[in-house]
Amino acid sequence: MDDFPRRSGDPSSKWSPEEIEAAIQLLELSETVAEAAEKIGITSSSLRDAFRRRGMPSPSCFLESNSVWGRGISSSPTKQELSWKTHFVIPDSHAKPGISNDRYEWLGHFIVEHRPDVVINLGDMADMESLSSYDRGKKSFEGRRYRKDIESVINAQKRFFEPINKLNEELEAQGKPLYKPRFVMTLGNHEDRINRIVNDSPELDGILSVGDLQYEEFGWEVYPYMDRVVVDGIAYSHCFASGVMNRPIGGEHAAAALVKKHYMSCTAGHSHLRDFAERTRADGVKIQGMVAGCYFEHQESYASTANLLWWRGVVLKHHVQEGQYEPQFLSIENLKHNYGRKKIKSDVVQETD
Repeated sequence: MDDFPRRSGDPSSKWSPEEIEAAIQLLELSETVAEAAEKIGITSSSLRDAFRRRGMPSPSCFLESNSVWGRGISSSPTKQELSWKTHFVIPDSHAKPGISNDRYEWLGHFIVEHRPDVVINLGDMADMESLSSYDRGKKSFEGRRYRKDIESVINAQKRFFEPINKLNEELEAQGKPLYKPRFVMTLGNHEDRINRIVNDSPELDGILSVGDLQYEEFGWEVYPYMDRVVVDGIAYSHCFASGVMNRPIGGEHAAAALVKKHYMSCTAGHSHLRDFAERTRADGVKIQGMVAGCYFEHQESYASTANLLWWRGVVLKHHVQEGQYEPQFLSIENLKHNYGRKKIKSDVVQETD
């Protein structure tokens, strides 16, 4: 179709609001999704995928014979609905020597498939066990080295970004727009171990640094431990202070405490637990608190039976706008099942007739 605002055969990148609106107009004049897709010049699967990446209902909802958008009030989405974003939240993942980094590759493939607008890493990506004060001097501490800790988290980032870089290489070769989400990192207490040991041993200043982790080199926006960054109305931090003593909010109802103490939607990691709370303001706006769990499979010996309490996975937030969203919790088993056997290869859908 000549007046469709997209080049024919270019279904891979996220569609703009104008392209979605044009597609909806075609669907409203079509009896099937395949008919509308043919007019655009793509496959029906690519059309469905384009709507999914925008957080939209299935294209079939907009067909002439089956339009259900707005429960019959309107067949077109509002500008607000077209501006919805998707956030992908990665809680504490604790890369460390001796533990496989396969799970980071699964994240990369997931991101390539779902194309979130923002990727938020809640910190403690680096475990930094060589700087632990908990078991220093004990038998379990033997063999730990700072260099090995740094190499482990750098390797984790390489494996995380490899599928994304591969995708962009192929998009560039095909003359298509690159996929460039916003990557946000809020440092955790484990990364902060580096700052603490430098403060305690000033002679290490200039020798050890958080910069050794190479977060910024890999493309992360980095925010200090316990600082918060607000993205689309949601405050993100590894953990939030509970009061003047600056202690992390925790306990059985941590998510509700986040909302109660900070008066806005907040998402944290740190405790490795999963918790979610929602409150509604007088004007109907939802305020949502979340503690996002952790993202690793191994058991931590220091935690003993507390390992059983931890939730292990990631969170995909749909329809994000002004602090409100619809959360989708995805277990690490889910990602392993879907992406654990996937090789680094083309993630660009090739259209065939």
